[in-house]
Amino acid sequence: MIDAAIKSLVQQPLIKAVGFTGNLRGGRAPFGLCSRRAEPIPFFGELGLFNPLFFLPHAVVARGAANAAGWVGLLTMEAVRHQSGYFCGDRRPGCQGFCRATQVAAAQVGQHTMLTDGIAAAFRARRDLVADCADVLEVAVNVSDGRKAMPAIRAISSADWLRDHAFGGEVFGPMGFIVRVRGTWQKGQPSRRGWKGS
Repeated sequence: MIDAAIKSLVQQPLIKAVGFTGNLRGGRAPFGLCSRRAEPIPFFGELGLFNPLFFLPHAVVARGAANAAGWVGLLTMEAVRHQSGYFCGDRRPGCQGFCRATQVAAAQVGQHTMLTDGIAAAFRARRDLVADCADVLEVAVNVSDGRKAMPAIRAISSADWLRDHAFGGEVFGPMGFIVRVRGTWQKGQPSRRGWKGS
């Protein structure tokens, strides 16, 4: 439900455009208000927070540890706590090393505080939903207490990623997936499925 103050502001005749950065559900409300005005106004939205990352096999082999540390840092940085996907080949030598490096990097990260109790509860619900899916390997086990959380990172095959949409939804918090791609022909398939919230 949209805040009364925001609703009043968007509907104010002197307002000629609205910008919004946030999740899909939150952005749809001001977008609807903008389009339903007697004089519709532009809505500039940066909606969603699923940011897939793609690394080629040679980069995973050559810079796997650095990439893993950087990715974990991205998942947990103060301003951008969102879910990301990392793609590499599970039949190549660098992927297992990347998983191990991710474990090491995640273990060195302290707990972060979620913005609200609702965001923390939604994060735990998505974490638990994904944990119940078949063929999921826990790379970094999340420990959360109230609004505090540590990274929850899991490795899955690209086939499971494409089959089960529980992995691809929008979520606030330090959650990530290592999607293991079998071969060169398969690399484009996860990106073609689309990213709800990207």
